[in-house]
Amino acid sequence: MLNIKEKENQSPSINIQEELLLIENFNTAIKMQKARINTEQEYLKNLQEERKNKLGSLQEKIRKGEISTGDKIKDFCLVHFAEEPEKAKQLQRIENQMKEHKGKFILFDAMVRSIDNKKFGVWKQVLKIGVINNKTPLNTKIKTGYLVFSKEYCYSDKNSHYGFYYSPNPLLLHKDELVFAGKSIKEITEKKLGVVSLKIIIGDRKVFEYFKARCKGLDRLAKKLRKGLKEINPEAKNSKT
Repeated sequence: MLNIKEKENQSPSINIQEELLLIENFNTAIKMQKARINTEQEYLKNLQEERKNKLGSLQEKIRKGEISTGDKIKDFCLVHFAEEPEKAKQLQRIENQMKEHKGKFILFDAMVRSIDNKKFGVWKQVLKIGVINNKTPLNTKIKTGYLVFSKEYCYSDKNSHYGFYYSPNPLLLHKDELVFAGKSIKEITEKKLGVVSLKIIIGDRKVFEYFKARCKGLDRLAKKLRKGLKEINPEAKNSKT
């Protein structure tokens, strides 16, 4: 008959073979799951590669003018913003606003960073104003990645006290600068040259109010752009600009 001390020293009853078998089953299941994951990752990689090749082929054909969706902005977005849907949506919103203001003013108020006397990070405000085309409000240059907002424009900077100079060239914006539209200088962290902050103001009323608060040169500016001010009076009750 066992005494109390002998009972206390005995190990609990465990079937070690069953436990080892369970552990081996876990090992097998883990190996199978890893193999399944590797297979799925390889499949995913192949799908991504096939998509990349198919998209690249489509983009090249659109770039060459061989095919088109029938919409210049959609074509531009497919070529340049296929991997950046937010930029595509942003551009489509701008286009919709421009369609609502055909023949009206569009203004770029940009903060540009440049180098002055070997000093990096000199800020300059640049204003550009054009007239939205009636036939094609927003045009594109797919090969170079530029957007065309107006056939001609006038420009100014703070050093000229908002005196404007006429340019017969189109009012352009590169696709890489679109990211800065709607951002203030405080939001910019990149140390780069060129446009770093951009306001796009669309419609005669908004542009008129902008200039009314800043300068008195809109009348002369409008004449240079071959456009009168009859429809730009913010006091007009029936104005839809």
